[in-house]
Amino acid sequence: MILQALYKYYNILQDEGMKDLPKEGYSMQKVSFALVISLNGELKGILDLRDAVGKKILPHEMLVPEQKGRCGKNAPSYFLCDNAKYVLGIGDNDKLSAFNSFKDLHNRYLEGNNPFLKFINKFDPCKAFENEIILKYKIELEKNNPNIVFKIEGDNGYMHERKELLEVWHEDISKSSDDIMMQCLITGKIEPIARIHIPIKGVRNSQSAGASIVSFNDKSFESYGKDSSYNAPISKSAMFKYTTVLNYLLRNPKNHMFIGEDTVVFWAEKKGIYEDLLSELLNPKAEKEEIETETSDMDTRNIVKDILFKYSQGIKLNGKKYNIDSRTTVHILGISPNNARLAIAFYEENSFEYFTSRIADHYNNLNIIGNEKSIPIWMILNETIIKSSKDKKISPVLSKSLMNSIFTGRVYPSSLYNAIISRIRADRDINYKRAAIIKAYLIRKYKLLKIKGDITVSLNENSSSIPYQLGRLFAVLEKAQLEASPNLKSTIKDRYFTSASATPASVFPVLLKLSLHHTTKAERTVYFEKLKGEILQKVDKFPKHFSLDEQGEFILGYYHQTQSFYVKKEEN
Repeated sequence: MILQALYKYYNILQDEGMKDLPKEGYSMQKVSFALVISLNGELKGILDLRDAVGKKILPHEMLVPEQKGRCGKNAPSYFLCDNAKYVLGIGDNDKLSAFNSFKDLHNRYLEGNNPFLKFINKFDPCKAFENEIILKYKIELEKNNPNIVFKIEGDNGYMHERKELLEVWHEDISKSSDDIMMQCLITGKIEPIARIHIPIKGVRNSQSAGASIVSFNDKSFESYGKDSSYNAPISKSAMFKYTTVLNYLLRNPKNHMFIGEDTVVFWAEKKGIYEDLLSELLNPKAEKEEIETETSDMDTRNIVKDILFKYSQGIKLNGKKYNIDSRTTVHILGISPNNARLAIAFYEENSFEYFTSRIADHYNNLNIIGNEKSIPIWMILNETIIKSSKDKKISPVLSKSLMNSIFTGRVYPSSLYNAIISRIRADRDINYKRAAIIKAYLIRKYKLLKIKGDITVSLNENSSSIPYQLGRLFAVLEKAQLEASPNLKSTIKDRYFTSASATPASVFPVLLKLSLHHTTKAERTVYFEKLKGEILQKVDKFPKHFSLDEQGEFILGYYHQTQSFYVKKEEN
């Protein structure tokens, strides 16, 4: 289903005339250098094709003859573009066999008087660094094993752009006699089946050379006497299209983002601003970034804000206003790295309206006083990490579960909620992000399970929840202590918060006794005593224990009451 959707999207882009989408027989590769060859076959220089991106120097991306995946020893070389190990014999112990493979391939397809062929036939890889031109780039060639292309001195273009050379090569490789004909799982036609699939590049924490979605390297994975990728037969043409378009999406920053360990790719089946909107919906930019963005990006954000507001108010999207067809099919694919392979973390296919309404509902659940911005998904997951830990990895299971709950409207994962409660217990830091996550979890759980609750965006003085009111009371007691002794390095929060939120009966009598000393020293004695009395009127007893959900309500009560102190101060 996923491969079929990618195959279909390649055809859509091809029909739209997308220029930087490789056609069959080509692939987009990162190239660092070009060897300049004279008509006599001498190396005249090396062109540095790398691009300066900010402070980084990155390889230049260009269309070259198709580079299918290769694995194991004696892997074949690529035509007119390959890495330093194959082109110059620079690298590990297999460098000579790699160079010979490269030389044999080109002797098969090029004529003897070709300048490049003259160069490659007389070149000695054992003496590569005796050439001062190559020696200049020794560190880069040995360390990064970059891709290299070729240019004949005096020519405007590169060798791999010559049609007459490519036609001979394409014609020959298309006549492979050892092709296995089977029914393609994508097209349903009887066609030559791809044995090795083109690697997918750009997935976070996967191999730099790329990894495969479809691959079999062990007998235990094979069945019915079929080996390699023949266990999942996909034609060469369909394989090229699905791998090429996925690599295209992973190169385009507007079509992918990173959430935890997963790389999330998304696309729409119709031309328009759908993908720009999805990018902003899934990963809203911070306020500082908005100041330095282009006008078009700002327009997108304004549309997103309008869409989110309308859905939060129960107003249906007016597609004509933004030239949007809300029925347009959208795909969202999550990919996880897994050694030399890629694992599918999640995949959702639905209308643009469906996704925008789900995401709007998600942000509406997160809405809380003290924060006016949408909280990105990656920021939610970051709150589960121990700040002092050297290992900053986010659980891939948690990331997958959170995305599924957003797109399906189900209850948020309990593992997310438990992780936030644990972090608050450990460091007693209750920021707007953690409070928003607790609110979102509880409000969706209570709604879907039809549990009575009155979770609100801001302070709810009339709440019937005892945990919520006790959370408020704790915030009042802490505020009174701070006003009585402004220079305190630690408060009752540092010592009693964890136990107060879990076993209130054992803590609050002690806290109320201590508060008598604090309120008499505070400037607003009457105010604090009155506020304590109003809250205690709603609490008939101090429970012995609070469940995890009740602990969340306690934390919300504390956060809301604390925020109300700041709001009232600003109003005054």
